[in-house]
Amino acid sequence: MTDDLVAEDYDSVDEAMRAVGCTSLNQLFDIWQDLVRQVEEGYAWTEYEYWDELSSRDAIARAWPILTPRIRRLREPALLAIDTRFRLATVPNGADADATPGWWRRRWPRLTDDFQ
Repeated sequence: MTDDLVAEDYDSVDEAMRAVGCTSLNQLFDIWQDLVRQVEEGYAWTEYEYWDELSSRDAIARAWPILTPRIRRLREPALLAIDTRFRLATVPNGADADATPGWWRRRWPRLTDDFQ
């Protein structure tokens, strides 16, 4: 299978971005990656901002099934890498933290200012 994108691939990205209210898939990944970087360095914002910023990963999860298999296959390595970094920078905040959809919402930053 070739990685040359076809109209169906581009259409799926457009549809997915409309569904989640984002300009581009790259932008969505960048927002998620930026939050992960902040968590790795020691999240300095409030608890409420943290929960709100997790919406970037929620959006990726909502967009994912809309994307074609080719787009998912091409983007999955980057997503898995960012998700792995997030898991390493956080701790579970309950049972089954990684076992179900939305697992990122059941993880707490290792380094925080105790959410002021």
